[in-house]
Amino acid sequence: MSSRLYQAARATTERAFARGTYICSEGPRLETAAEIHAFHRMGADVVGMTLVPEVFLARELGMAFAALACVTNYATGCPPVEATAPTREFGVAVARRCLRSIRDALGSVEAGDRAASGSRDSPLPRGERGRG
Repeated sequence: MSSRLYQAARATTERAFARGTYICSEGPRLETAAEIHAFHRMGADVVGMTLVPEVFLARELGMAFAALACVTNYATGCPPVEATAPTREFGVAVARRCLRSIRDALGSVEAGDRAASGSRDSPLPRGERGRG
């Protein structure tokens, strides 16, 4: 699933990365410049307020999972490291791109499941279709 999410995200932006180190901070608030610099020194590629503890619980239960981090705030208060630093995008534009990546990745999983089973039906049981 992770590789499918990456491929789908890469189709929407050049700034998609297959791997990275995520640090979860306490929110809801933006981190200070000092926190961002400290997290960078610790090896963080992305800092956010979600994803934890969900990933730990999923791993403990043996559940497969994949993360898609849609970055909307490139370290507010910190000067860009490079002249080509990305512009900030918020709200609807980011949500549309992220949802498109998820939809495309899930569509490729569903198509693969149908091909493997020889079925054209949804892989979900009849009672579960259309929920969510």
